[in-house]
Amino acid sequence: MIYGPRETEQAAKIGEAMKFRGVTISTAESCTGGGLSACFVSVPGSSSRFKGSAGRAPDQVHKGPC
Repeated sequence: MIYGPRETEQAAKIGEAMKFRGVTISTAESCTGGGLSACFVSVPGSSSRFKGSAGRAPDQVHKGPC
């Protein structure tokens, strides 16, 4: 997945809001291929708020809807 400055900027803002509220996040992704996780961890210091991700097998392995 390719993302640019705008997405990184948004992830940073979300991260600051999460830090202020003392919350963390984990993701479960399939069709996004880990893109959401990649966006979150692109922000320095995000490891204190991002707890992990789970993904499913690629469509070549798993046939069916996303």
